[in-house]
Amino acid sequence: MSVIDKPSSTVNPLREKVTSACSKKLYNDKDCLKIAEFITPLVEDMALDSCVDRKLHNRLEKYELRLNKEYLSEFEKINNIVQKFDELCVKMNSTCTNLSKQMETVKFKSMDLVQKTASLKEKKASIESRCNLINEFLENHSLTAEELRELEECEQTGHLSEFFFKVLERCHEIREDCRNMVQEQGHLAAFEVMENMQKIDDRSHAIICNNLKREFQNLSLDSHQKKQILSKAFKLIQKNDAVFQLAIDQYIASRSQDLLNQFVEINKMAVQLPEGLSEPIKAVSDMLTSIHELTENEKQLFSSICTAENLPEVLDECLKSLVSPFKIRVEQLLSTEKDAITILKMGNILIFYSDKFATLIREESHFTVMLAELIKTVRQVCIAGVNHQVDGLMRKMTAPHYDLLPVPEVRQCLSLYSGLTSVANKTGDVSALLEPERVYEYVLEPLIQTVQLSATRLKSDVDVSVFTINCLTVIRSAISEITAFKKKIEMIDAMIEGNSDVLVSVQVSEMLDKSGVLELYQKFNAVSLNEDKPLSSLPGLETSTVGEALVKFTQFLHVYSGSAQTEDLVIQILASEERLKIRERNTTEFLKVYKMIVERLEEAKNGYENLHYLPIDNVESLLKFETLSSQKEDAAVSSSTA
Repeated sequence: MSVIDKPSSTVNPLREKVTSACSKKLYNDKDCLKIAEFITPLVEDMALDSCVDRKLHNRLEKYELRLNKEYLSEFEKINNIVQKFDELCVKMNSTCTNLSKQMETVKFKSMDLVQKTASLKEKKASIESRCNLINEFLENHSLTAEELRELEECEQTGHLSEFFFKVLERCHEIREDCRNMVQEQGHLAAFEVMENMQKIDDRSHAIICNNLKREFQNLSLDSHQKKQILSKAFKLIQKNDAVFQLAIDQYIASRSQDLLNQFVEINKMAVQLPEGLSEPIKAVSDMLTSIHELTENEKQLFSSICTAENLPEVLDECLKSLVSPFKIRVEQLLSTEKDAITILKMGNILIFYSDKFATLIREESHFTVMLAELIKTVRQVCIAGVNHQVDGLMRKMTAPHYDLLPVPEVRQCLSLYSGLTSVANKTGDVSALLEPERVYEYVLEPLIQTVQLSATRLKSDVDVSVFTINCLTVIRSAISEITAFKKKIEMIDAMIEGNSDVLVSVQVSEMLDKSGVLELYQKFNAVSLNEDKPLSSLPGLETSTVGEALVKFTQFLHVYSGSAQTEDLVIQILASEERLKIRERNTTEFLKVYKMIVERLEEAKNGYENLHYLPIDNVESLLKFETLSSQKEDAAVSSSTA
């Protein structure tokens, strides 16, 4: 069966097309036209015979076969390609499946990576933030290269600059900030920085201590730049007790030597030249003045560089170097000085400055203790000098002169006493050196004893009393203004009164004797008041005898009151008040005698009715007139003497 004859199920598509073309209007069928165009080449060389149809079928079959072969060949190729493609698809499917799985895996991994990336971004942001904080912390809490270089340069050169203290101030600020961070936040880095700053601080303290000694040299109130540097240095090291004490010791050592040099320079003339010994008071005063001025300056200087509370101790230690040279100098002056008043003045100067230094430094400073020791020494030397001077005057005291005035030694002793007490009065509180009672004890008591002893060289009791009264009144006038000597003045008054009693007794006795009533007084006084007999009947008391005595008495009074040549035993007494007292006492005692005689005369039983005698008032007026005349005469003598 040909290909054309096969069942329709297996008919070639071309046959179907040909059949379809035959059943259609070929001239209208495009497919037929195409077939015709296709078949035309096949039948060009064929002759139209009875075999045309078969030939055409053969050709068509061949052509179909050829086409089928070609188709088969191409189909095989396509099949191979399809198989390959299928294999490729299988592989691609497997690959896609794997890729899908891998993509799922990658997807999960990507999601994990995204999460991790986000976490890393957060960590990165946190780290960057922490890094910024750390950088900021390190920038704010660490020293710059320039600041570290400054510390190195200061350590090497030994020169403290303003920038050095700014660096240390910043170091302290960093350390305090870090301490607060450690306490409040437990900041470990801050703790480490704090330790580093502490090391730098300790190192800076060592640098400061190594250079302070040089800075202390030639330091003065005018060294403003040095004072600023030292003030900052002390402020920094004040919290470190060991370093601060070391700096204080260096300051004391340096300033002590400098003060000693200044003291020697200021007092060069007084210390080195022997002529300075001729003016011990000025030398001591100048030295103490210069030391006080140096102490004031040193106090201001230390206060300007350090606000520590140990200022008195530092000043005390600084002035310790001046204790020994000053003490030696004063002792040298004391060893060559013999005048007690000068020594007392030196002692009072020491007391005055001792109080000043006790206020300026402190009570128990080395210098005030030394001054207290010197004051004790001066007291002993002064007492020894007073005793020596008084003993010398007492040994030289001569016998009283004919005028019974105090001898020159008495005046010299009183001058010594006046000089000592005047020094005491000028200085006020001198109880620590020489009290007025001691001056009296050392000067006036020996003088009074020597005066009494010297008065015994006189032959007359009247001269003894007058000389003693003159000396005692001069002594009393020297102490009359001292209220503490009330009892001593009373004692001297009693001694004067005792000697006045002698003068009154002698004077009244002489007056009674010259007036002629002494014998009459003695006889009247010898008769007992209980005598029954009239006194005019007794021997020696007859009316005529008594009358003669009264006439003589009256004559004596008129001569006594009117004569300027009347002997007056008190005329040689210097003190007018004592002369007046003695004269008043003479009058009083004389009147007592006359009153007793008048009382006897006025008693009727005694038988003296016809006797005439002066009234007591008249006698008293005559005696007072004589006393007044004596006072005027004394005043005239005193004015002429003046």
